[in-house]
Amino acid sequence: DNLSNADRYVLRSEIRAYLLENPEILHEMIELLERASTQQRQVDDQVLIEENRSSIFLDPGSWVGGNPDGDVTIVEFVDYRCGYCRKAHPEIKELLQADANIRIIIKEFPVLGEASIMAAALALAVLEVEGSEKYERVHDMLMQHSGNVDGTYVRTISEELKMDADRLLDVMWSDQIGSTLQSNHALASALSIDGTPGFIIGNSIIRGYIPPEEIGYLVEEARMTEN
Repeated sequence: DNLSNADRYVLRSEIRAYLLENPEILHEMIELLERASTQQRQVDDQVLIEENRSSIFLDPGSWVGGNPDGDVTIVEFVDYRCGYCRKAHPEIKELLQADANIRIIIKEFPVLGEASIMAAALALAVLEVEGSEKYERVHDMLMQHSGNVDGTYVRTISEELKMDADRLLDVMWSDQIGSTLQSNHALASALSIDGTPGFIIGNSIIRGYIPPEEIGYLVEEARMTEN
């Protein structure tokens, strides 16, 4: 480096003046940096998925719906009190109805307080006591329920769906349910998912709500990659 301090000052001034006169260059540089950052995040997310593959896809405490033998899996982290989860819910159901070759895994991930924990505990208790079909019914109901999830609510829907309310209320507070919720929180933390909804589709982690057409695109991308 043979430049004097004065030469450096002149050079920096010339570069600054040139950039101010040609701001499109700055925009191009920003776009390149953002693209590189996005690509790095995608690579990092693929590593996270691979490192946590068993917990993501083989967890016996999570409900599996859609086509269990589907060629693409959507994993969704949900909180029943989350407005964007409620917005995404019918859109995901419509996608599953339109594409019979998708498997979906639901991770109960209550992050919005005690009411969210109660709702998630009820859903998991239904899965354990009453099975997959009743879980799906209750999952749909909780996505539309705006009141408390208390003993009265449990007994009301148990009567409607012919479920064992006393057994459900016992299981809701079991160590197994608590362990499942803790495991889901630990998994979300490992995947840098700190809110709901969160999705895993193929090699992508989506942190937050995205429109159904984007989910459909990611499904097709995953299908082409995996097949």
